[in-house]
Amino acid sequence: MTTIKIRFHDLLQKKMKRDGRDPSSNPITQDEIAEAIGLGKSTVSFWSRDKVDRLDKEILIKFCDYFECDLCDLLVLER
Repeated sequence: MTTIKIRFHDLLQKKMKRDGRDPSSNPITQDEIAEAIGLGKSTVSFWSRDKVDRLDKEILIKFCDYFECDLCDLLVLER
């Protein structure tokens, strides 16, 4: 079965490293992400848990901008 995998946590780890933040003592929280990109906390939570049923173009752009990545870095097609 083919599915789309959201690489939220991989990108979050890379962002923390770029920003010089220690994941164990000063992690980036879902609340911070939601505030930074103007989305609800529940939306960020769904994305972080890979529980998204529909892909919204505006949300994809916001996450790509936040993580400083391309769409192909955020979403991966798994076969």
